[in-house]
Amino acid sequence: MPATGGLEVSDSLKTRWAVKSARDLRGGSPPLIEAFQRINEVPSLVIDGAVIREGVYTVYLRYHRSDEENLWSALAGSYGRMPDFAVEKKVTTEGFLSSFEEICSAMPLTYYQLDCLVPPEYIDISHDPVITSLGVKWTREMKYLLEDNFRAVFYDDTNIIGGGEDWVSEISREERIYAASFSNPVVERLVNGITADRTVAMAMPQRLYGRSFHLGTFVPDIVRPDFFRIVEGVSMELRTWSIRIGQAIPVPEMARQQAYRNGPEQQAPH
Repeated sequence: MPATGGLEVSDSLKTRWAVKSARDLRGGSPPLIEAFQRINEVPSLVIDGAVIREGVYTVYLRYHRSDEENLWSALAGSYGRMPDFAVEKKVTTEGFLSSFEEICSAMPLTYYQLDCLVPPEYIDISHDPVITSLGVKWTREMKYLLEDNFRAVFYDDTNIIGGGEDWVSEISREERIYAASFSNPVVERLVNGITADRTVAMAMPQRLYGRSFHLGTFVPDIVRPDFFRIVEGVSMELRTWSIRIGQAIPVPEMARQQAYRNGPEQQAPH
């Protein structure tokens, strides 16, 4: 798993698409939200972000190779009915950061990581299926930041899922990748605050290790003050989670750090 700052994110979702469509954002059919919901039904799909530039709407997404057919069917039934729809790019990912490096060419992005300490009452083995099945050591990526629809792709570090759990969709048993719904008060309040404030945040990888919970997201520099205001409100409301900003790294700097960790041969020449 390549590191994203201090948060490791799996590179198992190796196929990345950029799909685009020119559309009248004042209306039209199907609405953008319906298109998001349709493709979000693909189990392994993770939407990294969406950018509107010069009237063209581009969605960046990643998925597991096993969902190729499911994704194409969902795209054809949603974005495929929009004017001037096209698959702009289909590549094997060069790592988790590749989409955000590309988006950064249109708008500067900064990666923020929130570090939290989970209160003991939330480590509920008997009632939380995530902890019951995955324990307290796992990584997940939210499929998309939609209010009232908290689903994620889970990467099982401990290999304790035995199969047959009715709360999960199996993506790859060999790679221990699953999709499932979840609840988490920090995530819920953060996403709801971003939605209500109409602030932009892209992706939300998360990791639990014991009681240490880490949550990352990519924020356009232009809305950083709004994002900080939302985080402050969440931290005041959920004081027992001891929320703090653990990292703030511009995406170009993250890319340089990743290239350095991957070896001198992958670094840009000076």
